[in-house]
Amino acid sequence: MTPGSNLSLKCKKPDSDHLMPQKWTYLLLKEGNSQPLQKHTATGSWAKFSLLLVTDQDSGNYSCKYLEFQNPQRESEASSALEIWVKDILQKLSLSALPQRIITPGENVTLLCHGPAWGMRFALYKEGDEKPMQIHDPIQDEAEFLLTYVTTNHTGNYSCHHHSDAVNQVMAQPSDPLELIVKGELDIPLRQALGSTTILIIFSCAIILFFLFLLAFCYHRSYIDIRG
Repeated sequence: MTPGSNLSLKCKKPDSDHLMPQKWTYLLLKEGNSQPLQKHTATGSWAKFSLLLVTDQDSGNYSCKYLEFQNPQRESEASSALEIWVKDILQKLSLSALPQRIITPGENVTLLCHGPAWGMRFALYKEGDEKPMQIHDPIQDEAEFLLTYVTTNHTGNYSCHHHSDAVNQVMAQPSDPLELIVKGELDIPLRQALGSTTILIIFSCAIILFFLFLLAFCYHRSYIDIRG
């Protein structure tokens, strides 16, 4: 939740076998508070609690319970906790490279993005590109971006962002840039291609030189025969 938003929490008890309507008292609890935050009496199986204009002080774990209106001593166990966060900006994401950020052409590298998931996807950006290279759903609180058979074109600065199509979505700060460096010898297929091209050029030059030599030799013999 962003500060200033309104939040509604619905507390529902198990369906009752009573045929006649019965009043129940519902309590909203917050971890760390000795007294209920709110109390509602309703004839039905649920009650709604509202938190208006929330602030960061409203962050925490909430639960609820219900009890009989006529017999307050009989109450249920508390529900499982619901964690609520009220933040302007979530903590910054982090980005790391596995096995390392300096690699040679032809290798694979995994860029690991870590941070609060919050149900949003992770997106990998390369500096200079407007669109994300990859978008992944989070696995717990991280996502893996695999770059296969890298070339020197992969050299550059990468960053990780949360990605959401929702309007006014609370977003975490993007990660600091991670510089990926691809350097070293060319991969084998490219070396082979360059090697074959070099051999072809050398062979062609040798043939041209041979014919030039042969032409010069024939011209020289013809010149001698004429003068003789």
